[in-house]
Amino acid sequence: MLKEQDSEKVLFIGDDRFILNSLICDILKEDNISVIFAPTWDYGVKCIKNNNKLKFVIIDSNLISKLKPSAVIPFIKEAEVSFFIIDVAPETWIYQMSDKLKSSSIFIYKRPLNVDKFIKATKKLWKRK
Repeated sequence: MLKEQDSEKVLFIGDDRFILNSLICDILKEDNISVIFAPTWDYGVKCIKNNNKLKFVIIDSNLISKLKPSAVIPFIKEAEVSFFIIDVAPETWIYQMSDKLKSSSIFIYKRPLNVDKFIKATKKLWKRK
């Protein structure tokens, strides 16, 4: 089982230069959770399509809030992986649509992000699947 878990990964779509994103990745890595960084939405989509070993995907809302909802929502809803959308600001379309987006596989974390609560949720999902 350990070998199988070693091959599983978390995809983080966002800018790895942001302190919050780096902090989250460092915390996950401390618990031996392997993280792949995707600096753009398009690259993240390629990673999701080409990697069936993803446990879940974390998306920095700052990155996708610049895109049109029609470019993001259909893909997220159809993908066979869970999503955490983090640091969602009130002025974004994600915030305004958060009630419609939330589901059993889409988790929305609004600003200010409670890092401890978020990490606890990701670890719980990591162990469960």
